[in-house]
Amino acid sequence: MKAIDVHGHCVPRVFLSEIAGTRAFGTAVEQVGGSWIVQLPGAPALRPIAGVMLDGPERIDWMADQGLAHQIVAPWLDVQGQELPAPLGRDWAALLNDALATSVGDSDGLLSAHATVHLGDAEAAATELRRAVTQLGMRGVMIPCSPPGVPLSDPARDPLWAAATDLGTPVVLHATTSSGAAGLLAGHPALRGLYARNIETTLVTAELLVTGVLDRFPDLRLVAVHGGGMLPYQAGRFAQDHPRRGERPVPELLRALYYDTVLMTAPALRFLHQVVGPNRIMLGSDFGATARERAGVRVAAAVEESAGSPAELEAVLAGTARSVFTARPV
Repeated sequence: MKAIDVHGHCVPRVFLSEIAGTRAFGTAVEQVGGSWIVQLPGAPALRPIAGVMLDGPERIDWMADQGLAHQIVAPWLDVQGQELPAPLGRDWAALLNDALATSVGDSDGLLSAHATVHLGDAEAAATELRRAVTQLGMRGVMIPCSPPGVPLSDPARDPLWAAATDLGTPVVLHATTSSGAAGLLAGHPALRGLYARNIETTLVTAELLVTGVLDRFPDLRLVAVHGGGMLPYQAGRFAQDHPRRGERPVPELLRALYYDTVLMTAPALRFLHQVVGPNRIMLGSDFGATARERAGVRVAAAVEESAGSPAELEAVLAGTARSVFTARPV
């Protein structure tokens, strides 16, 4: 069965080449061997961008080996430029979206893209999202869980939620490398990369629910990657501490979200099925997260093992993604 991967990453070479050639936005880009080093103005150099994070034939070969019909990609969160001042960040995001649209457009329909928006100005972010979806054909938007400025739960972010709701565009929540959770785990460097992201996803997604974002925008499509972090596992305690009497209860809100399968084991996915139902789960690989993607891992294996029926399997592998990411048919 051909599957759709809703969670991949890609930084287009044409974007890096253009920034390197023009030093646009005061950004320094250096190519060292097969890696690109990006340094935003006034900030430390970002992690090297290399390997399968870049667009190229290795990704397409991997998809064929995995039996994937399609992958939806977004840039690494590092290069979204959220630290830039709002006017520069708006232009940076537009340039990144244009480059990614060109890259996926050359894939013979195998790839499509999540938009990038700069969150320094919610109205400008909404405008860029509309452009990315209606003019560039992008399917979703991937945003950091912990951007600079006010948290995602603040009503100042509402113009973005409103635009995403009007467009029917899913908003993919993705943890970052530098967050409050990462700071808490500074004393555990071997585990910070793994658990800080899960903690950040859990806290931010839960905050969005309890502060009423889905009450104000009940049709908003929020996607919590990495299986929602620890949120589904702690659903009972969450509901007990936040019963939300007179409003949508916590279990209903959890079933209003969407989740990907980046959990990697069948028992974990079976539990996620029980909490939210298979029609809220979509295949994700996190492709591009390492220089050479997890060798020997077949991303659909745990999905196949955890599915309770052929209908559940089809929903997780492709059916739900087709119904959720509707900006351009797959």
